Parts: sequence; structure tokens; C-alpha cells
Amino acid sequence: MAVAALQAGKNVYCEKPVGVTPAQVRAVIAADGTVQSLEAVAGDPMFFASAMEAVRQWRYTPTVLNGQRVEVDTYITVIYNMQR
Repeated sequence: MAVAALQAGKNVYCEKPVGVTPAQVRAVIAADGTVQSLEAVAGDPMFFASAMEAVRQWRYTPTVLNGQRVEVDTYITVIYNMQR
């Protein structure tokens, strides 16, 4: 029986958006760690554009499965903090 070895990617660059309520986006992270596609899926529609703009700039270490870099389909919750 073969056991898959999965090493999850980690966010290595994250520009924080300014806002007040969480927004959730569905993202495809490419094998090289770049964000390839985004879709807003939950939260206040007023914040979808800023959440997607911020996440589009994020970079991840590649996700590795059995020694190979792989693409990942994931959900990301963007939590906003009010700044004074």
C-alpha cells in the first residue's frame, strides 16, 4: 500500500487589506506558489474586490506531494482589521 507524502505550501508573502468584515475566496495556487485564479464565495460583497486584490498578490511556498510540486484548490478567509 502506497502512502502519499504531502507537504502543504505556506504563505510567504501576504499584503493585508483594509476593511471590517471577513471575505472568503476560492483560490487555485499554482505549483510555483503563485495565485492563478480567484473567486469570491462568501462575505460582504462590498469587500470582495479588495480581498481578491490582496490575495492576488500573495505568494506561497509550493505544495509538495510525493516529491512533486502540485497545484492546490483552496479556500482563503480574508479577515479585515480597522485601522485608525
